Amino acid sequence: VNRDTLIGPGYFDLDGTLRRSFPIREWLTFQLQATAIGLTNSPHFGQPDVNLNDSTFGQLTSTVGGGNAGANFGGTGGERLLYVEGRFVF
Repeated sequence: VNRDTLIGPGYFDLDGTLRRSFPIREWLTFQLQATAIGLTNSPHFGQPDVNLNDSTFGQLTSTVGGGNAGANFGGTGGERLLYVEGRFVF
């Protein structure tokens, strides 16, 4: 197989954050924040099999994963992660 004969799938990721502030007093505000990592929940496939002798030649048989969630491609295999945070600002 020549170099770059088989090209793996593309990568797409969409992250988003929504934040809202609620004033309680002049000196006190409550902030509510929601963060989504991997919002589209798209799988991130690995490279195709390049061994001509394999029965799975040219097929995508794995996903790209990360050891700790959120640090690598939105977590293991691209699953959606949601975080909700609330804090008082004074």
